[in-house]
Amino acid sequence: MMGNLDFFFAHGRKAIVDYVPDVETLKKGRPRVVAGVGEATTGHTAHRSAVALAERLGTAPVIFPGDHGGFGSHAAAFAERLDPVLKAGS
Repeated sequence: MMGNLDFFFAHGRKAIVDYVPDVETLKKGRPRVVAGVGEATTGHTAHRSAVALAERLGTAPVIFPGDHGGFGSHAAAFAERLDPVLKAGS
């Protein structure tokens, strides 16, 4: 992404910041929606957004190891946390 940073800020960012989820549809649970947050991202925009979504869904956010990209930097611990989350939905 760093190689495309100018393009991202000019074009890609808008789709992210302007997105408003249809919470009523998400609450129906097909598929089940889980808001996940990185434990190292408290106070960051992505963390605050996920917490707000979880609140609107009437659920608690699931805390994952690492930061916004903890699935890469903390892969094993992330997988351990993800496994029960996925099994809870089946």
